[in-house]
Amino acid sequence: MAAKNAVARSWSIAPSSDGKRWSAWPAGDKPSGGSTYWTGSAINAASNSRADVQAAIDSASDRDRVIVPAGSGSVTWSSPLLVSKGISLEFPGKAALRITDNVTKNTSGGTASLIYITAAAPKRVRIKGGVTIAGLATDTNSLQPGHIRVEGNTKNIILDSIDFDGATTVAFRILGDIYGVIANCDHTSSFKQFVIYETPDWGGIATNGDNSWAQPSALGNGEKLYIEDCTSEDLSGAQAGFFDGQAGCRVVIRHNTLINQFIGSHGIENGSGERRAVRVMEIYNNTFSHSILAAFAMFVRGGTGVIFNNQMVTTNEIGQGISFVHFNATGQPSNFFGPTDGDNLWDGNQLPNGWPALDQVGRGQGALINRASAAWPNQASEPFYLWNNSLTGTNYYGLVTGTDLIQANRDYYPEVAGFNGTVGVGRGPRANRPVNCVAGVGYFAEDENVLYRAVATNTWAAYYTPYPYPHPLRAEA
Repeated sequence: MAAKNAVARSWSIAPSSDGKRWSAWPAGDKPSGGSTYWTGSAINAASNSRADVQAAIDSASDRDRVIVPAGSGSVTWSSPLLVSKGISLEFPGKAALRITDNVTKNTSGGTASLIYITAAAPKRVRIKGGVTIAGLATDTNSLQPGHIRVEGNTKNIILDSIDFDGATTVAFRILGDIYGVIANCDHTSSFKQFVIYETPDWGGIATNGDNSWAQPSALGNGEKLYIEDCTSEDLSGAQAGFFDGQAGCRVVIRHNTLINQFIGSHGIENGSGERRAVRVMEIYNNTFSHSILAAFAMFVRGGTGVIFNNQMVTTNEIGQGISFVHFNATGQPSNFFGPTDGDNLWDGNQLPNGWPALDQVGRGQGALINRASAAWPNQASEPFYLWNNSLTGTNYYGLVTGTDLIQANRDYYPEVAGFNGTVGVGRGPRANRPVNCVAGVGYFAEDENVLYRAVATNTWAAYYTPYPYPHPLRAEA
């Protein structure tokens, strides 16, 4: 084994861009797109067996690189690989190594996962180089432990170039105050999800996503889970889902190819227990291809965000492209917060139907709730903005649908033809943005890559700029 390199470093603490979160990084370690963290030794595992790879990890220190050989090109692991250190786990390539996951799926916890990551901040974890994971042990009871599971509070994680061939449980299960990037991954399954993401203790405070809902949305910043340049196909003839998230999670899904898949989320409806809804979703530049009878391409149940430049193509039939829903308003009361019925103290109840409802589509930052005392947290109006999305093929209800609780030009703003600043969203050169505008409407300046929002009558302000693509962390992979 190579000798360990001692690395002297001081520590700095600085506020994040939204002014609420604080990041602690060794000076010079904060990611900037270069490989500045993994400066320790390169440790070569003796073989590709789980035991030898685990031994290499156990001998490693934070910042080391653990290199897994191809060996014969195929191996079966029947117990989980445990990663609690800040290491780079480097595989030889998707075509060079195929690992069959035969870890018994008898629990929803990490002991049923193939790779179980629990590194704590400021430690960082990277998987790179490429590997194929083939499912064998079945998740019969849908416990969803994940082939790869990440828990804790590690930041700027990199999960790159992993091929899930016939996944038998969700590919990635991410649970905790965690963000970073999943990129260059391929996924096939028979009704198993690609990513499940929850951030119950976002910012290291509170539970069930409460703190995420009490902080600014910070659209376009890096403190989210980015999923980009991945392909996922469901072979079951149904749709398990490319993504599902709740408990205040913040996600960016961009530049992916979805085949008979959809992007989903959860609100505070029945089945979510005490967990809060998804907090932020930025969905753009994705391609959806449906050859099966499908209900929707995107199913959004809460929060705020942007949806743009997505192409949805069906050669069969689809219910709608983008569906905004709030299940508590349709007879499915949550386990903790109760139904949205006009009398629920957790809701705003400005209208007889309970609008605005807690965590519903089009709501954002509010007060940190006290779960012992039901009260509307005065969540800000933060509508979704949609533009340049297309749906071709047979559909029942159209490109975008809401409900009586979730209405256009209040809770979400769709693109409208001939935009004149009175309703909806327009797009084009900045010079074509109307001078006159009604508060709430949006205009995407294509020459600037900036979404402007009318903050008052005839007053525009920059509202959103997409985070750099590819994600800067990918330079390290």
